[in-house]
Amino acid sequence: MYPTPKNTTFTTYPFGSIMVSVSKGEYRYGMNTQEKDNEVYGEGNSYSAEYWQYDARLGRRWNVDPYVVKHPYNSPYLCFNNNPNFYVDIKGNEFEEGSKKDAEELLKTYKTESKELQKVQNKNSKKITDLNEKLLSAKNEDDANKLQNQISKLEGYNNKIGDRLCELDRAITEWGEMNKSEQKFRIKLGEKAVTYMDDGVVVMTYTGHMDLLGHEFVHGYQYIKQKISFNLAGPGGWLYDMGDEVEAYKRQWAINPLSVNGYGFENYNDITKESVANIREVSNNELIYDTTKIPMESMHGGVTIEFLIKNNPIVKDEGIREIDKGKTVIEFNRTNNSQIIYREKSQ
Repeated sequence: MYPTPKNTTFTTYPFGSIMVSVSKGEYRYGMNTQEKDNEVYGEGNSYSAEYWQYDARLGRRWNVDPYVVKHPYNSPYLCFNNNPNFYVDIKGNEFEEGSKKDAEELLKTYKTESKELQKVQNKNSKKITDLNEKLLSAKNEDDANKLQNQISKLEGYNNKIGDRLCELDRAITEWGEMNKSEQKFRIKLGEKAVTYMDDGVVVMTYTGHMDLLGHEFVHGYQYIKQKISFNLAGPGGWLYDMGDEVEAYKRQWAINPLSVNGYGFENYNDITKESVANIREVSNNELIYDTTKIPMESMHGGVTIEFLIKNNPIVKDEGIREIDKGKTVIEFNRTNNSQIIYREKSQ
């Protein structure tokens, strides 16, 4: 993303046409983060992206939507499904529902699940108290053993609930930090759950299940905390390690333990670097994570562009500017082409 120059303000009509009377300054970018084509129809009346050029006064594109077959009920010249306040279409090849609704649904899931778990925990605690009173007056050893087994079982349930509650509490806190962050996030439905970078936006794709979205939200949070990076070279950058997946699976387990039960994760402490590294695809029994590319231990802290150039073959000869050498890397962008985009923070 590009910073807005100082002393620049602009107000737009719904599809991005500039309100000249209340706007000032020069800025190349406008509605939908796209570049303005001021030479076509004047200031802020035309925008371009990878798959379109559209008239911001009409809210209509010149060319036919390449994915019109996905939306046969709409005009092929439509922009943002006629609702630019609710839909986003960065590249101009599709529209997607704004991410706020999914993010708020996830937060609601955190809070609802936490509330229900607290009810069960309180109910179990009361049962444990009652059973302990009966244990004091048990008539024989067999009765005492049965009562003790019931108490131990309920205490085990409550310990598991406690782990889930702690994790959900962290999830709510992290959600709030992400919501206040200047980093842009986008949530999309897809065939699989994955988090990646697209033109400065952290994209979290999930299949429609809140536990999987919670998993990917962990990676989004890890990014703003500089714990992971995104890289052209395979799954994750140099800051990404197996411990980052452990955190994500623990969050997924807290939301819905059954979603990871097939991996052998019945309890919080079952989720370790070693157990995550051994997760296999159900369809072909192949390992999901390639431990030859994903380090088991963290590489956080002090990773510089010079280090990446020296150690990462994908980054070599990519023309890193001399002025940027020695700056601490926050992330390297993983895109569908050979372009590398990065953000850096001075040491």
